[in-house]
Amino acid sequence: MAGQGTSHEPLPFGYAPPPPTTHHGRRSRAMKTETKVVILSALLGVAIWIADSAVDSLFFSHEPFLKALLHEPKPYAIYVRTMVFLTVVALGVAAASLLRRERAVEKRLQESEERFEAFMDRLPGFAFIRDREGRFVFVNRVMAEILGKPASHILGRRALGLLRPEVAQSSMEEDKTILATGRPFRGEDLIRHPGGSRHWMVSKFPILDERGEVALVGGISIDITERKAAEKALRESEERYRTLVENLGEGVSIMDQEETFLFANPAGEAIFGVPPGSLAGRNLREFLSDEELAKAKEGTRLRRQGVTSTFEYCIVRPDGSQRIVLVTATPKRDAAGEYVATQGVFSDITEARRAETALRESEARYRLLFERNLAGVYRSTIEGRMLECNTACARILGCSSPQEAALCNTTQSYDDPEDRKRFIEALQRNGTVTNWEVILKRRDGSTFPALLNAALVQNADGSGHIEGTMLDISERKRLEAEKARAMDLETVAKLAAGVAHEVRNPLFAIQLNLAALARRLSPGPEARTHMEHIQAHAKRLDVLARSLLELGRAVEADELVEVDLRTLVRTACIAIGDESPEVRDRIVMEDCPRPVIVRGARQSIVQAFVHLLRNAAQATPEGGTIRIACAHEAGAHAVRISDEGPGIPEPIREKLFDPFFTTRTGQPGMGLALAKHYVETLGGTIAAENNDPPPGATFTVTLPAVEPSKKGEDSPGSEK
Repeated sequence: MAGQGTSHEPLPFGYAPPPPTTHHGRRSRAMKTETKVVILSALLGVAIWIADSAVDSLFFSHEPFLKALLHEPKPYAIYVRTMVFLTVVALGVAAASLLRRERAVEKRLQESEERFEAFMDRLPGFAFIRDREGRFVFVNRVMAEILGKPASHILGRRALGLLRPEVAQSSMEEDKTILATGRPFRGEDLIRHPGGSRHWMVSKFPILDERGEVALVGGISIDITERKAAEKALRESEERYRTLVENLGEGVSIMDQEETFLFANPAGEAIFGVPPGSLAGRNLREFLSDEELAKAKEGTRLRRQGVTSTFEYCIVRPDGSQRIVLVTATPKRDAAGEYVATQGVFSDITEARRAETALRESEARYRLLFERNLAGVYRSTIEGRMLECNTACARILGCSSPQEAALCNTTQSYDDPEDRKRFIEALQRNGTVTNWEVILKRRDGSTFPALLNAALVQNADGSGHIEGTMLDISERKRLEAEKARAMDLETVAKLAAGVAHEVRNPLFAIQLNLAALARRLSPGPEARTHMEHIQAHAKRLDVLARSLLELGRAVEADELVEVDLRTLVRTACIAIGDESPEVRDRIVMEDCPRPVIVRGARQSIVQAFVHLLRNAAQATPEGGTIRIACAHEAGAHAVRISDEGPGIPEPIREKLFDPFFTTRTGQPGMGLALAKHYVETLGGTIAAENNDPPPGATFTVTLPAVEPSKKGEDSPGSEK
């Protein structure tokens, strides 16, 4: 009905507003009427003039009519006639003016009526006016359509004959109240009409007469059927939403720009550990630590940019317990597009995260045990057919994958077949074998020591299979041998240090007395040569004694400082250059832009590099180059010194760092041993490998890396 009220089509049932009249046409007709009035007044004045002349001619002057009218009229008569003429004309003009005003009033009234009728006929609802007796004095087009009658059949009739009795009776009671009190009325009606039942919002109001008394009752009703349906749907939707939100297992909240809760459902309040209804009004910051506040600020920044963000917060409940909450926050904007609030959905994932952490730890332990550990796990038949194994087992056996290892027979993995027989016999006799050492053979034919642990498992059909682990103990054997060798070297070093300490005193006396004899006796050339020879050997013994003392000396704690390896390597290069100027230009040090900071004794490290550079200079032929490079490794720094010599023969590789071992005649063989001692006392390692491709060898010194201090004389970049 509301849509029909806005139509501009001709009104049905012959009820239509009068045809429009243009302003120009009305004005032309009004001007013609006013002109006629003025002309008639002028003609009336002329007629009175003529009549007065006729009366004067007949009754007073007895002169001929034309003479009395036109020839020799008396001045007084002319004056009177002129005044009368002008008076009549003035009255005509006044009448024309009054007529014009009346026309203007009528025009305004007509325009007002036209606007009123147009407004009422295009109203999105029906409108009416009833008198004090309840008769319709006006209805608009929509009401005529609703009642299904022409407007002419409605005007003058009462509501009882047009509306349903209960609606008509209620309407008349409302009219009586309005007529009696003068107060308007508002309400809703359900009206049935040929098109069906519709909801109408009714507004009635009193219309006063010229005396200020209530004379009529006006009413306007708007069709609100669609709005009522929308309100009902909205209420049902809100009810469903409220039920869903209140019974949802996840938390739902709305927060303002300052992260203050405006709303939270029961699940959200339970997650935050607060009583029902108490989360609204509290700020999110109350539940976050300083570290978590940084996440909250980042989330707010993203939402101000219109980005929906997902974060994990670790909240602290009022009782002190902590929970991990997964939050998905969506920005809410106003009509102007400004960020005004945050709509959030969050859930407690504490247990899930704990389970994930436990699962990751379990997986890490499993991966460490079965993938990264040296132990291999396998299942095989007693005959030796491999059923399955892990990656570590395949790697130990020299296979690229467990699938490849499954194609092997374990009997072929024993270097000595008799060891396999003894292993199976012990397993069948005892059911288990523990820490069984044996030499195994990889697929490429290389051998290695292994430690076996196995159990004989009975199958349901009575047969059995072997479940066991194998461990490549090559490294352990090497470490044991290295440890034994280190203990031997430590014993030798302590013994050598003691001997050196005892030797230096008489050696110093020999040197001192020999110098005194040379001054006193004034020996000849031959004796002087013998004395110089004795002096040279004494100095050599003194150097050896000092080396032995250094080999047995530990680094003191106050010697440990943060140093840059680049600086110490340069210092060692200068020292070697001073010893052998021809070597200086053969040393090439690659640029290392990053600081190479370690903690150690400066002099010990320099001496280690001096020994290594001296060894490289002695090995490199004339014209060859000695290269120095620094490298950053995981938690450590490495310095590599490469020469272009003949390389390290395999037979002497194991003895390379032993004290007193040398391949050069006349050398004490302490340089590399001291370099190794200096490096290892600082927690580092030293290794030597032949270059690939040849020629030459590379000695690598690796020392633990440290973070550079902000202050200190040995801070990064300091040159000393």
